[in-house]
Amino acid sequence: AVAKVTGVAEFGADAAYRMPPDTLHLALAQAKVSHAIIKGIDTSEAEKMPGVYRVLTHKDVKGKNRITGLITFPTNKGDGWERPILNDTKVFQYGDALAIVCADSEANARAAAEKVKFDLELLPEYMSAPEAMAPDAIEIHPGTPNVYYDQNEAKGGETQPFFDDPGNVVAEGSFYTQRQPHLPIEPDVGYAYINDQGQVVIHSKSVGIHLHALMIAPGLGLEFPKDLVMVQNTTGGTFGYKFSPTMEALLGVAVLVTYSPQNGLILLVIAFLISPFGLPKLAFWLLGKVQSLKFAIQDRVYG
Repeated sequence: AVAKVTGVAEFGADAAYRMPPDTLHLALAQAKVSHAIIKGIDTSEAEKMPGVYRVLTHKDVKGKNRITGLITFPTNKGDGWERPILNDTKVFQYGDALAIVCADSEANARAAAEKVKFDLELLPEYMSAPEAMAPDAIEIHPGTPNVYYDQNEAKGGETQPFFDDPGNVVAEGSFYTQRQPHLPIEPDVGYAYINDQGQVVIHSKSVGIHLHALMIAPGLGLEFPKDLVMVQNTTGGTFGYKFSPTMEALLGVAVLVTYSPQNGLILLVIAFLISPFGLPKLAFWLLGKVQSLKFAIQDRVYG
C-alpha cells in the first residue's frame, strides 16, 4: 500500500522498461466486424513490415486453442469450450483476436497488425440480446444455443391480481443500460518467458491466477502446474474484468513459438473489446402500487 500511494509501485507497464533490449513486443490483429465466418487470414504483407519477427495465427497454437469456461453449471447449455484463443473458424464479436504480430517495438508491431488481411463471409450481427434470441437468429457459437442457460426463478405469491385491480396504480416500461466497460488507468499489460526449468511463466494483472492457469493451460497444450507458472503483477483497479483472462493465453501462444533465451514478450491488450464485463442490459418492468402501499413487481432482464 505504501508503494502505491507514494508512486513507486511497479506495474506491468513499468516492468516493460527493464525488459531485455531484444524483447519482442506484441500487437493484435483484431476483427472489425461482429459476426463472420473466417475463410482466410493473409499475413504476408505484415511479415514484410519493419522489425517483424513472426506473425502468428490459430495454426501456431500448440494446444486445443480454447479457453475453458471451467465454471459450468447444470443450467448452462454449452460445454465451456466456446472461446478460442485465436479465432479459427468464426468471428464472434468485434475485437476478436485473429493474429498476433511479434516485432522489435510496440510501434512496429501495431503498424504490422494493420497489414494483416482477413477474408470474411459476413453473417448477421446481433447487437442486442433480443436480436440474438429471435426465433430466426442463427447460432453464434455452433452447437450452443444463443439462449445458453436457464435462469432459475424464485417467486412469491401470485402478483397478477394486483395488476388487474383498477384501484391500483400500475406502471410498466423497458429500460436499457449501455455498455460500461471497465477502463482503469492502469493498462492491461503482461509479459512472458520460459524459465530455467522449461516452464512457461506469464506475468499479468490477473486477479485469479490459479483460475486463469486452469482456464488457459489446455488451450496452450500445457499442464498446470507442471508446465505453467502464473505471476500476478502489482495490480491497481482492475475491477471485475480481470476475473476473465485477456492477454494471458495470447502471451502463452507467442512465447511457445518465438522463445529464445534472450527474449521476453510484452502485450498490451485492448481489454475492453474482449472482456465480458460491463455489457449492456435490457429490462422490462411492470410495477404496481397497491392500496396498502406495498409493491408488486414483475420483471424480465436480458444481458
